Amino acid sequence: MPGKNSMNRNFLIPIGVFFSIGWLASLSILEREAFAVENLKAGDPLPAFSLPRADKEGEYKSDQLKGRPAAIVFWRPHQSMSLDALRDLKAVAQEISAGKLQVVAVDASNSPAEKVQAALASENLTFPILLDPQRTLYGKVGVIVAPTTLLLDAQGVLKFILASHPIQYRQVIRARLRFLLGEINEQQMSQEIEPTVFKIDQNLAAAWRMFNLGSKLQAEGKPDQAVAIYEKAISQAPSFSEARCALGFLKLAAGDLDAAAQHFRTALANNPTLPLAQLGWSAVLARTGEDRKAEQILLSLIGQQSIASRVRYELGRIYKARGETDKALTFFQDALAAVFPEPVPPAARPAAPAAGREEASKTSSPPAQASRGPSKPTALASEGGKDAGPTAQEKSDLFGIAPVKPRSDARYLGVSGCKKCHFQQWKTWQETKMANAFKMLMPGAGSELKSKRKLDPNKDYSTAAECLGCHTTGFGFPGGYPSPSAGDASAAALAKENAGIGCESCHGPGAGYMPIHKEILDKKRPYKQQELLDAGQFKVDGQVCAACHNDKAPCIEKGYLFDFEKRKAEGTHGHFTLQFQAK
Repeated sequence: MPGKNSMNRNFLIPIGVFFSIGWLASLSILEREAFAVENLKAGDPLPAFSLPRADKEGEYKSDQLKGRPAAIVFWRPHQSMSLDALRDLKAVAQEISAGKLQVVAVDASNSPAEKVQAALASENLTFPILLDPQRTLYGKVGVIVAPTTLLLDAQGVLKFILASHPIQYRQVIRARLRFLLGEINEQQMSQEIEPTVFKIDQNLAAAWRMFNLGSKLQAEGKPDQAVAIYEKAISQAPSFSEARCALGFLKLAAGDLDAAAQHFRTALANNPTLPLAQLGWSAVLARTGEDRKAEQILLSLIGQQSIASRVRYELGRIYKARGETDKALTFFQDALAAVFPEPVPPAARPAAPAAGREEASKTSSPPAQASRGPSKPTALASEGGKDAGPTAQEKSDLFGIAPVKPRSDARYLGVSGCKKCHFQQWKTWQETKMANAFKMLMPGAGSELKSKRKLDPNKDYSTAAECLGCHTTGFGFPGGYPSPSAGDASAAALAKENAGIGCESCHGPGAGYMPIHKEILDKKRPYKQQELLDAGQFKVDGQVCAACHNDKAPCIEKGYLFDFEKRKAEGTHGHFTLQFQAK
């Protein structure tokens, strides 16, 4: 009977969610179905319903599901497994073609529409999001654990149930929907659901063991022995790109450019998107007179953290050879900062007021990665963990305004992380020049301004390092904007998230302070701005803006003076009263 034992079920849901991580994870896909819902089983018709939508005005009725196979997921806002299930359903619908099936998400937490909308603000879902304010459908189905996914045939009959979000979730959902669509038979569905068994290539396994030995010998300062081992690895597995790259770099260090080029070319032929092979090939190009090609490849790799120091070193070599000493120095310093970061615990790094920065210790430390703008890097930490402050020359260059820069251990989270709670600010920011700053780097954009500054209006500046620092967010830092390599999906996603001057450009990289924001919101506790500043959030003032708004930028006229109050009023985002801030 729908709704029976509702009190017990409501009490058990958090327990079910908890056990879905451990206990349910140990069950097979079929065994999970028995623990997903109380009142339905495979072969039952879905109970009729009419529920309000959270994503738009109006009601959604069960009759709308008939005619095509459908997936209904009961989920909870701000529950990570639920959000993962929604993302997987979106991906499956796109893979299969959304026109062939229907996907519907039903809130299982009895949350208001505003909470549901906030949880999904950055997800870009295209299927209906339903509210169940009286828990009507929830009770009729007898949902035990969230997320729970029901798969229906075209007549609205329940065929499959999947509890929680197991590792195979997307694989299982895709196979079962393809079965319901008639694209595969039952045996093929079972084969798609079963984990794939890979046959181990014994030659490649032996080559990897040799590669590891070669790496160990190289680390011990025995390059000749390492070369011999890498060559054996390649003879065992000729397409082993990592071993070819390791050998290529050793040949490069020995001055054997022809041998290095051969290994890097072969590695790229086998794995065209391997960053290490691209780096090695660019190093060969730079040493054989093709520095422009090398520069473009290296700039596309700037966001690859595993090779960060070598990429910046190679760029420094190129700019030094061209006589661009300031630019070369910046990249050499960045290369050092990537190798020797200066992690300082947040508690040891109180945010200094403006006057304190002017009088801070002159003891410098290795410079941090280049962040934003063309100004020279400033040391970020000194004894006691306080800002070392800019040099007198740097202050003079910026008309007395010392730019604030991210710490060397900064990590960016992207605008979507801020949008979830600060939707109004995000919405008004979208219309600003700052949000669209990256578009100005495209050919034909801002032609009048570019021509006035003696820049080629038809040139593509979207990979120019001297421009990306001030037209993107977090360029060169973990989580920030990378120049995406061809075929690199993760870099492309970061680029999309950080194109333009986003929230963290002005408020600082969010990894340090975002958890505090969340804790304040969850506990609804008062806070003071200083605790956020101590965690790395910027105090937004002229010093933050000075990193880019200075006459060293190629698109700004000489003698330019930045008016912070004027620009804040006309070009940022809407400003709204923040909750919980203590007076």
